[in-house]
Amino acid sequence: MLPPNRNQQLTCSKPHATVWKAAKATVKEYYDVLSLNDQEQAGSFTTGSVFSGVRALSFSLSGTENTCTLSVTGHFSGITHHDKGDFFYRIEQSLKAVSTDPLRDEEPRPK
Repeated sequence: MLPPNRNQQLTCSKPHATVWKAAKATVKEYYDVLSLNDQEQAGSFTTGSVFSGVRALSFSLSGTENTCTLSVTGHFSGITHHDKGDFFYRIEQSLKAVSTDPLRDEEPRPK
């Protein structure tokens, strides 16, 4: 029997579109994509291997234009696996890369 789903959230003070772009890029780069839905800004992916066990996670975004909350749900987290925390860390690293690389900035610059 699987333990109940546990939801964790990360709130970012970044534009919603920027967080969605970072989340999609992170899933495509590090995980096996099950689904990515641009309209609903949600998706699911798997992590792990035959040796560590394959684990499915789902995520969604909500919030306002300049604040975004990322919610991740999965069955496992603990001593051996910290899938949600790893996902959040990778998204934060992707967001830092966007904010430090002026060529990747999505927001128009003031003139």
